[in-house]
Amino acid sequence: MKNIFGNLGNNKRRPDALTVATIQYYYKPVMAFFSSLSLRAYETAGLSNSSIMLGLGCNDEVYGMMLKEFFSFAGDIVGLDLNGEALSKAKSYNTGAYSIFINASATAMPFADETFSTVYANGVIPDIPDVFSALAEARRVIRPGGQFFCTVRTEKFRQGYVLARILTKIGFSWGGEYYKERMDKRCTAIHVSITYDDWVSFFDQAGFKIER
Repeated sequence: MKNIFGNLGNNKRRPDALTVATIQYYYKPVMAFFSSLSLRAYETAGLSNSSIMLGLGCNDEVYGMMLKEFFSFAGDIVGLDLNGEALSKAKSYNTGAYSIFINASATAMPFADETFSTVYANGVIPDIPDVFSALAEARRVIRPGGQFFCTVRTEKFRQGYVLARILTKIGFSWGGEYYKERMDKRCTAIHVSITYDDWVSFFDQAGFKIER
């Protein structure tokens, strides 16, 4: 797993990440902003063309389209998601971002060992109840020398809820907590209080070597 924290400016010139994300999420500016951040993070971490890649938690294919455009991927991307409705929606788009869609759980993937050279999971891991099984499965299907790229939420993510901060500051702390809980549900977040060090430990236990 690559460490996503680094020099964001020292990268080869690509299409502007925010522009790529906004084209897909013009109706969700906040989602476009966060998607652009993850694209830049993957770029900084060294994500590049791969012969065969797995998109873990591909959802409705939108992020896959952004990934293809931003990185100019030419290889095959397999999309896996437990949400059959989202996959049906993705298939209806017929954009070609993914070569095939698999309706299955991240904790029990129907792939042989060492199938993929690269696996990515954009914001998905914190939404899976059994994080350890998901990470172990990701490690299992990656080829020797392959890489796993993902974004996760730490306990600091909830500090970014601006309205919650305002409500707390003016004396309505109960309102701030209520808003955080509502946003957590909206983001389908399950693991919202894990620290950065805890995540590092989880990946270590799953057998990943974190590159800094």
